[in-house]
Amino acid sequence: VHGGLLQAWVCIGDDGDDCESWDAFSGAQHVRILKPEDLTGAGAPASEDAPKTFEEKLVVGWNLKPDFPNGEESEESLGIKFGDDQADDVEAFMEDNFPQSGDKLGGYPHWVQGVEYPTCPKCKTLMDRLLFQIDADVNVDWSIGDCGCAHITQCPKCPDSLTLAWACG
Repeated sequence: VHGGLLQAWVCIGDDGDDCESWDAFSGAQHVRILKPEDLTGAGAPASEDAPKTFEEKLVVGWNLKPDFPNGEESEESLGIKFGDDQADDVEAFMEDNFPQSGDKLGGYPHWVQGVEYPTCPKCKTLMDRLLFQIDADVNVDWSIGDCGCAHITQCPKCPDSLTLAWACG
């Protein structure tokens, strides 16, 4: 996100499954990027009968770490193949270390159930630009199903096409 504020809303329902919020385009989530010129100050305070919201978190910095796709994505999407004598060692190393889990900005998604990039509803391109990853109960009080992981992705051709989807283990 260059020069803007990323905001995401997701319906988690009473038990977390009521809204089908795992589905990228179920309507149970909304993601947007506000440009600096659109930021005019604080919004209205929440009313007492407003739905539960997560506590606001201020991100003040990031730790830069190397990140690589998982084995499935490396081979299928990127065409990376290793010789038989290397495959087992490389696969074990990659599976143990990459992609990075936890909350992160950019990089490659830490897939819980397998590669699941959504398709852009406008141009039908895979939305394979990871903007943000939210891991269960790390910085947000949300179990994301059962120890799941949410991904905010963007279409590389339609920058205003954003979504949030999640999967759990």
